[in-house]
Amino acid sequence: MTEYFSNPEMDGNGAFAGPVREWIELYPEPTSSVTRVVHERELEHAEIVELTADRAVVEVRARFSWRLIRGTWSREYSSRGPTELCKLDGTWRIVDYDADGQSRRASLVVGELAEQRRDGATVKVLGTDKNKIASGAVIELTNTGTEPVEVKSAFALVEDSTMWESMSIEPAGPVPGGESRRLRLSGRFAVPQTEAVFALALDARTPTRRLPFVITVPATPPEDLVPQPAPPRLPQFRRSWPRALVVYAAITAVGAWWYGWLAIFVPIYVGLHIYWQFRRGGRLPRHLDPVRYGVDAAVVALAFLALWETPAVEFAVPFLVAVAVFFALTPLRRGREAQAIAGVVAGLAWLFVLGTDTKALAPCRIADGAPSGTARAFAEAIVAGNGVRASSYALSDPPLELR
Repeated sequence: MTEYFSNPEMDGNGAFAGPVREWIELYPEPTSSVTRVVHERELEHAEIVELTADRAVVEVRARFSWRLIRGTWSREYSSRGPTELCKLDGTWRIVDYDADGQSRRASLVVGELAEQRRDGATVKVLGTDKNKIASGAVIELTNTGTEPVEVKSAFALVEDSTMWESMSIEPAGPVPGGESRRLRLSGRFAVPQTEAVFALALDARTPTRRLPFVITVPATPPEDLVPQPAPPRLPQFRRSWPRALVVYAAITAVGAWWYGWLAIFVPIYVGLHIYWQFRRGGRLPRHLDPVRYGVDAAVVALAFLALWETPAVEFAVPFLVAVAVFFALTPLRRGREAQAIAGVVAGLAWLFVLGTDTKALAPCRIADGAPSGTARAFAEAIVAGNGVRASSYALSDPPLELR
């Protein structure tokens, strides 16, 4: 037990018994994270509180963490509670342990839970993992046709959500005709162990057609596994980047209609978010790794120029303040959400305390320094190089070159 909680190289399969081991054995193959992620484990405390010939309970305090070899993504959880062990074939094995306040054994359901058939493919759900860290499922895809079948995308729906959340699929690739393969679906969302509704949607495809699956997954294996009817199409409310981009484009158009240049914040946010996902996930081209911080600075500079060169210029400096505060708080390890909130607050404070039309550091104060809304609008036109627009403002003393 102590080796498992302290040695990240130890095979977890050999350390467990019961449902936890059965779940691990469902994995189709070592996931891609084996070569992309560094695992760390630290055993802080272990104390035996109960011991018999074939059973033991140990109070454990341990920390588990993962981080990408390339990228900034990381995840951490702790074990703070009793770890139950049993002696099997003369070896002590872990039956259950605490994972961020939840019983690991209770979060797992292993067995044939649901099945759905279509012309050309059959999907069977073999187990689910509902926890506060990263939930998932293991399915078996059987190709009953002649064309190769591949699950292109997967989604999950839980009781308290109206959107189908995206899930990763491992291993990727098509299943040849007449063959079966187990796939592991994982999502970065929490599912309470008491969740009554859990469903999976799969976008399976052959070279010539789509095979949608929508499967309701019961909480426990049924006595009789009855195939569920196949749906005509996938659910509409699926969370994916193509759909999100359409929504953001619509928001930008509506915002531009009502608020003018303020709507530029939407595409800037989308661009920064997409870049950050690539950067965080280690998906930048390898030849950019040595200059990745320079790439970060270039992306921020482009966003700044997008504000500085438009009538939204008064938001350019507050944007830089927000970014500076965000990165300055990184060493404190308070979480990305806290950093983002602090950055937004700092940027807004700069804007409303120092940087609006009549404040001392407004970027659009011009000429004799007298602050006014007309001066601000005039400066916006000058920065944008629009002399005709600048001359159209009713200035009390317009410059000679614009008369």
